[in-house]
Amino acid sequence: MPISDIRNLIPNWAKILSSGLLLAAVFILCLEIMVIYSQEEERLPKWISYIVSGLFYGVLLIWIVRLIYIFVYLFQQNVKNRVLGDLAATYLSTIIVFSAGYYLISSLADYRHYMNEYHHYQNLPEQYKNIAYPNDTRGFNGTKHSIFESIDGLVEDVAVSYGKPVTPALKWQAVQTTESVFFPRYLTQKRRLYFLECFYFSVVTVTTLGYGDITPNFWFVKLAASIQSLLGVAIIAIGFGLIVNRLHQKRLLDDNEST
Repeated sequence: MPISDIRNLIPNWAKILSSGLLLAAVFILCLEIMVIYSQEEERLPKWISYIVSGLFYGVLLIWIVRLIYIFVYLFQQNVKNRVLGDLAATYLSTIIVFSAGYYLISSLADYRHYMNEYHHYQNLPEQYKNIAYPNDTRGFNGTKHSIFESIDGLVEDVAVSYGKPVTPALKWQAVQTTESVFFPRYLTQKRRLYFLECFYFSVVTVTTLGYGDITPNFWFVKLAASIQSLLGVAIIAIGFGLIVNRLHQKRLLDDNEST
């Protein structure tokens, strides 16, 4: 059987969903490669950040082009009966693609944040140990999890045992007493929880709910969130338009048959 015939047997909603999952897998695979590199090197070079940023926007651009193609396809008269399934797959795929993108960018931002925070306390003289790391450069504000361990994790046992808050002085002490050079340890058990937070942010963004409990720190993530919001509105608007148009055409057919 020719490949074209096999493709015709696959429902269009399955093609849309599989393409979204494929693009999301590219993001996650890239993150795993970066994690392996970060465990071997003290810092991620800037050129890697540029490549990741380029990949981030490249994949999002590919998905936007894919959405435009889907919208054109949905306006064809011979596919109106499948419009709901195709739109649902498009909506879900958009959430998944952006979730994986947020997961990639914010995880690498967390890595840089925790590494810079460690070097801050490592080079801080003892008389200034109460000075906190001044920069909030995590990927998102409001997230409770991360795939990398922060300095808070080094002093967590102390805080729990003695009922003390995690202060800059405790962080300074933990860093100074660390025998080996500190790397933000990769927490494999946190991957699902952190991805769920990114998925939640993607859902809140695409539906334009805007709860504000999780907010991005970087302008390019804010730009991506803005694009996703516009895409979500466009998908809903086109969906309602096609449904109303279909009902209108059905009413016209009923009127013609009755006359």
